[in-house]
Amino acid sequence: MRPIELIVDRQINRWELERRGSQEVVEEAPRPGPIITISRQRGSGGSLVATKLAELTGFSHVNREFIDQISHEIGTQKRLVESLDESKRSGFQLWVDGIIGGRIIDTSDYMHSLVKIIGAVTHHGKAILVGRGANFIARGDNAFHVRIVADLEFRINTLIKRRNLTSEQADHEIAENDRQRKKFIESCFNRNIDDLTAYDMVINSTHLDVDKVANMILNAFPQKFANSD
Repeated sequence: MRPIELIVDRQINRWELERRGSQEVVEEAPRPGPIITISRQRGSGGSLVATKLAELTGFSHVNREFIDQISHEIGTQKRLVESLDESKRSGFQLWVDGIIGGRIIDTSDYMHSLVKIIGAVTHHGKAILVGRGANFIARGDNAFHVRIVADLEFRINTLIKRRNLTSEQADHEIAENDRQRKKFIESCFNRNIDDLTAYDMVINSTHLDVDKVANMILNAFPQKFANSD
């Protein structure tokens, strides 16, 4: 079995155990747990924050690489959808079609796969989703959306330390990454990645360490769900 299949198997088994535990308490299908989406600038520390949040909450950590790899695995996507309980699965394709028809201007096979993957994770709940415009797909009342940014100098210094790049190389990589991410969001969702209204919380991490940023999110996100009850 390939590494990606092992990861998916482990995650599906975890969801199934959690669902069985919930069903022992209540007979009706439980409401999905919350998810947190993380949109981040290159060098802002957003990926480290997502990892820390997963540790603090016990939520699944679903990053861009994981999403992109599964997007090419039709069988794995099918298993993710089939891992939903029957009450959710019956309306899942209608949900996917609604998202594709209502929010997304790119109707490629990749985008259909992306919506299915993010949708399956969202319907399970209790996950940290990083990148790939997850905040524009997962718009339900169980989703909390965060954008993490930082000053350019901080971002450059971060890449110099972590990647052993020169200042010029780091600056070029950041500029190119910003351009690509902006283009992806515009071409797929017809939205601006820096539109503050697309997020529940925007954090400038320039003067904050990873633990502080993670705890700010940890303290803030339950308030949204409390207000939605």
